[in-house]
Amino acid sequence: MLIGSAMAYTGLFDLVYKTAVEPAFFAVTASMLYACILLQSRALLLTTVIAMLSYIGYFTTQHFVDSLGWPISLVLMGVAFMGVSALAMRVKRQM
Repeated sequence: MLIGSAMAYTGLFDLVYKTAVEPAFFAVTASMLYACILLQSRALLLTTVIAMLSYIGYFTTQHFVDSLGWPISLVLMGVAFMGVSALAMRVKRQM
């Protein structure tokens, strides 16, 4: 499950990279977070959280690095990381 989901996320990101549907990757990872609850898979939870946090980091570096809002986006990214981590811990406790 760990290797398969990592390969699936990598392949999906490669498909949507620099296209108009690139933000759909975040939607897929968010829906897979819900699937982790139904499947009760910690390996899938790990790869989903890593994929989600990696995409958030990638998106902010691509779109906000040369703007004055970069420090603000870093703070918001930190809050998002804490939120996703808290959600992941809550899902882990429910398993």
